[in-house]
Amino acid sequence: MLKNTNGSATVHLSRKLLVLAFALALGAAPTVNAQAKTPAPVSQDSTTHALTKPPITFDVISIRKSNAVFPSGDRYTADGYVMRGYRVAWLIAWAYGFSDYDRMPGLPRWCFFDKFDIQAKVDEADVDKWNKLDKQSKSLALQALLASRFNLKAHFETKQGHIYELVVAKGGPKFKAADPKDIISSGIMASVGRSMTLDNFAILLTGIGVSRPIVNKTGLTGLFNLSFRPMPDDDSSDPTAPITEDLILRDIREQLGLDLKPAEGPVSFLVVDHIEQPTAN
Repeated sequence: MLKNTNGSATVHLSRKLLVLAFALALGAAPTVNAQAKTPAPVSQDSTTHALTKPPITFDVISIRKSNAVFPSGDRYTADGYVMRGYRVAWLIAWAYGFSDYDRMPGLPRWCFFDKFDIQAKVDEADVDKWNKLDKQSKSLALQALLASRFNLKAHFETKQGHIYELVVAKGGPKFKAADPKDIISSGIMASVGRSMTLDNFAILLTGIGVSRPIVNKTGLTGLFNLSFRPMPDDDSSDPTAPITEDLILRDIREQLGLDLKPAEGPVSFLVVDHIEQPTAN
């Protein structure tokens, strides 16, 4: 259960695909344009905000309410970042590497329903440097965007809990190293990672219906091209039969040569202390 910061509303979310939350159809919303020069984020004490200063911040950001029924994509571009039709809860999850809304308590209701289009660009002088950053470094720019334009204040809490360790299965991995020039992409039922680290792929796997956070323990480093599609039970004649967690674990082993091993370990929570609708300048 996620509680509104003013205590007036609650949002109940089971542990489901984040993409199911994205697919909620909403009524048309008025358009609000917000475009302004973005100041560098103010340093925050670690007890109130877990933001690490990014190597680059966006110079210009345009934010508007979206009328899209379904999201049409988000990606890093050659000079920034573009998001179309996603909710702020998704943006926070993406920026901070979370794939489970249950581990992001404190978000108000509008974060799960109001959709936005965002276009952010770095300064022209920073374009070359931006293109040399890895995804983790670029995500720091998204965290700065959330702090400066949505006035997000949050902190991390860690508790012991149930996790899965992602390990190499008997027989070895069934995927190949990637060309660093490949892009990262993902689908709803097919999870496809091009030029993706296994750390990031573990985050993606956590978002497809697995009940525990996943930690990469494969020992494999670098970028890989990964392809994974959860399949229904072979004995089921019903094409709409649910894909259970046991089937997902089976398919990860058969398709990728990886295993998810139950374990106990630290589980991170991003506790949202404050967030506002985006500033409009």
